[in-house]
Amino acid sequence: MKKHDHAVFGCLLHDIGKFFERAEILDDYRKDHEKQQSYCKKKPEGGYSHFHVLNTLKFCELLSEQVTQIKPYEKQRHKTADQNWINLASFHHNPSEKEDSFLEKIVQAADHLASAEREQGSFYEQGINKKTQLESLLGRVSLEKEARQNDYFLPLTNTSLSDHAIFPQKAGLSGMEEKANDKGKVWLTRTTLAPEYQKIAKQFMAELQELQVFQTNMDKDKISRSTLRSLLCLMELYLGQVPAATNVLHPDISLFDHLRVTAAIGESLYLFHQVNTDQADYDDKKTVKWHLVCGDFSGIQKFIYKITSKGAAKGLRGRSFFIQLLCDAVSEQIIRKLGLYATARIYSSGGKFYLLIPAHLKEQVKHIADSVNKELLK
Repeated sequence: MKKHDHAVFGCLLHDIGKFFERAEILDDYRKDHEKQQSYCKKKPEGGYSHFHVLNTLKFCELLSEQVTQIKPYEKQRHKTADQNWINLASFHHNPSEKEDSFLEKIVQAADHLASAEREQGSFYEQGINKKTQLESLLGRVSLEKEARQNDYFLPLTNTSLSDHAIFPQKAGLSGMEEKANDKGKVWLTRTTLAPEYQKIAKQFMAELQELQVFQTNMDKDKISRSTLRSLLCLMELYLGQVPAATNVLHPDISLFDHLRVTAAIGESLYLFHQVNTDQADYDDKKTVKWHLVCGDFSGIQKFIYKITSKGAAKGLRGRSFFIQLLCDAVSEQIIRKLGLYATARIYSSGGKFYLLIPAHLKEQVKHIADSVNKELLK
């Protein structure tokens, strides 16, 4: 694996330990003082915090045993040998100050940038990480100047098409109670959600065992990218309704979205700094380091609704599906030509897609877009 690959995997998996911490599994290292000292953040008053990184470490080790081709070499001798994806994911709260440890700082910076929504306000009480459900975004939508108070939350379960899984539930009718402090009000469950977390975490780990086993002679770049796509599918299925942060007033960002966006930000950040070696401030928010590329297929309404009355429902579904496939195919082609991972695709739906790319690839995207348009207009 190249440094590029290590950076993306480190970003994608950096907070996955939160999921297993709440499920109270993969906690082998939580009582290991040496591991705490190495990986956890030290408190000013003494002791350590952010123990979820130890769950992250354990998960990453298990993943490396499952897909041995992405396992870091133990006998690497160069001075940046410790900058592998397992350490990058696990050290993001306690990065080294060594100049050679820039990848750790990139993962930390990407995490900070992806977590900017948490600046809106915080709320904390003991055990809150196991009592918080994912807040429904639509519950806050209002035509007034300010968002309305929301009391609708998604159930803690894996994503499925059942009514129970996809429809938000009113907090007061689903075993939640309102808590308040000087910073605001939140809804928490009356009892711990650890059993629910354990159920979906065990399902996640069972599916992980089914990850594709690759032949030893297969190209390692293909293995890395295929493994990441498989992980994205599993994360969307099992982390799509798991809140990323629980100590906030509005826990409306899923852990799946936080992890994939962190990976998108981190990949572009790494590639930008590889080109602009004179800039070492990874948290700098003034320099243009990214571009958000929008692909928009015009005229899709005419295409979708230009159907006969007979078999209209099937026609609508078929044409809508075609537009989605076209969106995915074009965005995928751009991603591949730029050499980016699938996490660079932030959004793809309704005849439109968004890609997050490093700023220096702007002109290259324009050339690719021109070639795509020529193909589509043939």
